Amino acid sequence: MDQLIPIVGIICGCGVGIAAFVWLYKESKIKSETIIEISKNVQDPEEQERLIRLLDSDDDEEEDKTPEGQKKSAIITISSGIGLTLMFMFFDARPLIGIGLLVTIIGLGLLINASYFTSKK
Repeated sequence: MDQLIPIVGIICGCGVGIAAFVWLYKESKIKSETIIEISKNVQDPEEQERLIRLLDSDDDEEEDKTPEGQKKSAIITISSGIGLTLMFMFFDARPLIGIGLLVTIIGLGLLINASYFTSKK
């Protein structure tokens, strides 16, 4: 019975990853099919081009390119790093505190980068 727990944990962990990839695949497939069906009824070539661009682009990628999206990502990274650091301190895992600090410093670098490019424009 003691050997069953790690096996179930590994299977569940792999199952979550596989389920995420299947979900993303099905979501993009449904999006593509929907846009293709809509474009069949559109006669205007400019509107068809817009639908094709919509098919190629992803809303999340466009948001991340803006300075506000970059700052948002940086703040999330900083918060994650602080959370990891505090968790490792709470569990007295001193060798792992550096991981949390590394993530925090990466977030600070992202924030400085986003602020620099915002002030340039």
